[in-house]
Amino acid sequence: MTCGNKADIFLYIPVSMDKKQFEPLADSLYNRGYKKYNQQWHHEDYIIGKGFHRNDNQWKEDRSTYQILLSIYDYSLKKELWDRLPESERNHVGIEIHIDVSRTIDERMDLILTWHDDTTIKEVEKIAESFYNWVCITYPEPRKQE
Repeated sequence: MTCGNKADIFLYIPVSMDKKQFEPLADSLYNRGYKKYNQQWHHEDYIIGKGFHRNDNQWKEDRSTYQILLSIYDYSLKKELWDRLPESERNHVGIEIHIDVSRTIDERMDLILTWHDDTTIKEVEKIAESFYNWVCITYPEPRKQE
């Protein structure tokens, strides 16, 4: 992957792919233990996510210390947008990647990435682990509940 210019960081538009391209990706995610959630944070249609480092911490919370969440935008379901979309994109799926680090209930640090054609889930998992390790080094003590 190559880095774009600084302005690319602020674009919040998911890259899209045809639904036929998306289906094998979704299957591979489910095979890796990812699950589908029907919640909406940013008007996505659903989320595919997985938690990592699940444990019972000192505050007796059974939680994952970080998670990878893929916000899925299924444009075939958004008929209200069709007049603004080229016909070739009406059967597309957009993907936004959210990496959320939350070692305690009071802590949350996020990294948002865009899925590109050459992105792999293994790559995303490596980035997520690196981000988690960076948070642990930069902020060794998570915020404690009061």
